[in-house]
Amino acid sequence: MIDLRVSRWQMREAARPVAGAVLLALAVADCAAAAPARSDIGVIDPWVRAAPGPGSSHGGAGVMPAPPASHGGPSTMRGDASIADGSVSAAYMTLTNRGASADFLVGVRCELANAAELHESVREGDIVRMRPAARVEVPAGGQTALAPGGLHVMLVGVKRELVPGAKVPLVLRFERSGEVGVEAVVR
Repeated sequence: MIDLRVSRWQMREAARPVAGAVLLALAVADCAAAAPARSDIGVIDPWVRAAPGPGSSHGGAGVMPAPPASHGGPSTMRGDASIADGSVSAAYMTLTNRGASADFLVGVRCELANAAELHESVREGDIVRMRPAARVEVPAGGQTALAPGGLHVMLVGVKRELVPGAKVPLVLRFERSGEVGVEAVVR
């Protein structure tokens, strides 16, 4: 007859390798979760149009001053900032996607503006109008241009003068890839 009784000491000794393996697996999983995911999104030639700061009365080439406050109300998607809050500018770039699935630019943050919004310029007869864009597709293995006269990021209520050569930090938020930080040069 076989004696199946086991002492507490024997059970502890037998459990040590199992407990060690479990702890090691948890540590590896925790490190993998903490590691930032590699983004398939790339940004080529990000730039921002030069603009006067709030209260500035001067203009210049490429500068888009704010229209008067009687322009008909806020033009932002969220309605929490008005073009009349200060000057406006725009950010342009080419977005690339090395991934196997399309991704979508769904938002932008810029600490130098009251609001950053996705816009699209659309020609209606002889008139070009801007309208909000909820998201901008970046196709799998492809690219999308944000350029003057088309898709762009509108910077509303610029907080300081944007002079050529200055750098403007932007945080682009993508549906799949999360946030991507870029530094755009003022032109």
